[in-house]
Amino acid sequence: MSRYLCIIAGQRAGTTALQAALGSTGRFFNFSEIFHTEPPNNQGTFMEFCRENDLRIVDMATETQTQKIAVDYLAYLRNIAKPKLPLLDIKLNSWHVIKPFWGYVHKMPFFMNLLLKDGALFLFIRRRDVVEQVLSEQIARSADKWHGLEDGDIVEQIQIKSALVANQARLIRQSETFLLGCLRSSSRLIAIDYEDLYPDGFVNPQLLRTLQDSLGVELPSTLKPSIRKNAPEKRRIVANYDEVSKAITDILKRFPREKIANQITL
Repeated sequence: MSRYLCIIAGQRAGTTALQAALGSTGRFFNFSEIFHTEPPNNQGTFMEFCRENDLRIVDMATETQTQKIAVDYLAYLRNIAKPKLPLLDIKLNSWHVIKPFWGYVHKMPFFMNLLLKDGALFLFIRRRDVVEQVLSEQIARSADKWHGLEDGDIVEQIQIKSALVANQARLIRQSETFLLGCLRSSSRLIAIDYEDLYPDGFVNPQLLRTLQDSLGVELPSTLKPSIRKNAPEKRRIVANYDEVSKAITDILKRFPREKIANQITL
């Protein structure tokens, strides 16, 4: 049986709602984003672990040192979670937090390799519509509200820099391709698109069955997230929507979306 469920995704891919929904079943201890840096830090974040153990960056200089810290951190998470299954959310751009000083950029992330060896199951979530994904983050930052955004929360249109969001879209696609390449041959990879994650407002039932079978835990046949999708229409909010949408679409043509075998769909 897998010892962890690890969600891999970019920002604005529906992970917070999924974490909360799975945590509500009583089968998982939801650690959320373990490499989150903004206070308040949830119980089990790597930042809290470092504070509690007075760890410094120099303590991860070598592979031997990093291995010990990473192993101790996973034991720390399991101890907090028991008897539940640790649920970890690791964003595309935070995989290299736990690593020794020396290492190739395109080598499998040190912490991912350790999780694989320690029996983790990986749930990879992507968005087919990267335009919506990137603009969703910009709108949330502008409103300073990440979830439950209503029409009244947006007082005026916002202008977004095309080059900024086009580069962000490129980084998302390149990161997805790289991390999928690391896990492609693993038997512990599950994949689903955000657009297929919440049919009719419920967690995809096929995903629930797959998680149940893969993790050896009993899950309900239906599960409704408590966090609602943001309501405002992005085309109405972003003053230069057509401009930024074209910039993102144009750059993504250079980075085709990789297919994943046995992906869960509607």
